[in-house]
Amino acid sequence: TDSYVIDVKGLRDFISDRDAVNAAAALDLTQDTSLFLARNATKARNSAFVDSHLVNNSQWDTVLTGIATAVPLVINGTNQFQQFDQAAAEPLSVLDKVCEVMLESTGLKPDTIVIPRQIVTHLKRNDEVNQYGINNPISGIAGGDEYSKQIIAQYIGLDASRIHVIEAIVDKAAITSTDATLGELNHENAGAKLTQAAESLGFITPNNILVAHMGDMNAGLRSQGASVEFLWNGLYPGSGERGNYKLKTNYNENREGLYMEARLAFVFKIVASRLGILLVDAIA
Repeated sequence: TDSYVIDVKGLRDFISDRDAVNAAAALDLTQDTSLFLARNATKARNSAFVDSHLVNNSQWDTVLTGIATAVPLVINGTNQFQQFDQAAAEPLSVLDKVCEVMLESTGLKPDTIVIPRQIVTHLKRNDEVNQYGINNPISGIAGGDEYSKQIIAQYIGLDASRIHVIEAIVDKAAITSTDATLGELNHENAGAKLTQAAESLGFITPNNILVAHMGDMNAGLRSQGASVEFLWNGLYPGSGERGNYKLKTNYNENREGLYMEARLAFVFKIVASRLGILLVDAIA
């Protein structure tokens, strides 16, 4: 019964006639630019999901906190667990207990886990995970990320395809606006020119894990799921079911080159805060 607002995000890139003529093949240059815009549109979507689901903004009813020292129980009475990068950590036991907690409090079991890439690295090295894998070999998968995902899925009883690893890297350097007149050097009303500090790359996600019951992410009044992604349907003509994404081009006579612009319209909204459990600081 709540309201929501669709965000339209856009990114534009420019290909000058000089670049197009001197490229090995002009088609490749526009194709590469299209892929660049599509990748960054996807990254913008990932970023929105991270901000709304993985960053701890008290949006979930249950938040567990990782600490470096051992706890007397897998999850102690103050909702703490031992961080997964510690030698004696038991990530499988922790995740299994999380599933039990949600089942007991809601009647529904988690069906989705979202794990940042930097945490998966430690899961692959963890003794509990590897010992379980030795005792319960998984046919056809010898190691790596898929091996760890299969072990987790088998241990807690969910589909491995519902374990999602987010590994996007973003530049976290600050961006500031400078003199607005600099924007006019491009012979168009571009507004203030943006400048950025030295490059500072980092994972798009914090060291948090989301365990949730997502269902089919249906927005129906009787549906059972932690969150929903709202999309425009047919916002851009000719794009069919993917009507929330559009790539368009526009030739600029003043600059003598081609602008390519991608637009993506979506919003994530949490609709059942009890159906998600956030593990904060799963590694140090």
